[in-house]
Parts: sequence; C-alpha cells; structure tokens
Amino acid sequence: MTKYKTVALESMLVGKKKQTANEVIAPVSQAIQREAAGGWKFVNMYDMPILVTPGCIGKLLGKPGDVVYYYMMVFAQEA
Repeated sequence: MTKYKTVALESMLVGKKKQTANEVIAPVSQAIQREAAGGWKFVNMYDMPILVTPGCIGKLLGKPGDVVYYYMMVFAQEA
C-alpha cells in the first residue's frame, strides 16, 4: 500500500534581480532532498488557494477574506 503526504512550502518564492532561477527555486529542491532522505518520493507540486478569514475587526467592518496561494508538494512512500 502506498502512503502519501503533503508538505507546504513555508513561503512564497521571491527572486532578486541578480539571482539565477536555480537560486530562487532552491527551497523547493531542499525540501525534495530532505523528504527523499526520509524515503519519500516526490510526486507533484500544486498551488492551493487558501481562504484566510478576517479577524474580529475585519469581520465587523465587513471585509471579505483574502485568498493566499501555498505551494503543496506531494510525496509517496511504499508502506
């Protein structure tokens, strides 16, 4: 039986003007390598929209929630 798990990237990928694409994407590579060391195989990566509801004051002011996108990596491991 195959087990699956998801791992969210902790932050948005942000590049600076003189950075290479490999430098910007390094957190993804590091996460894949870290999970591979634990026996997990990378399957795919998805961007997931998450609705963040406003706090008490925001609700009182009628503010809608904000949609934030997180990158979720899916890993598989044979049980």
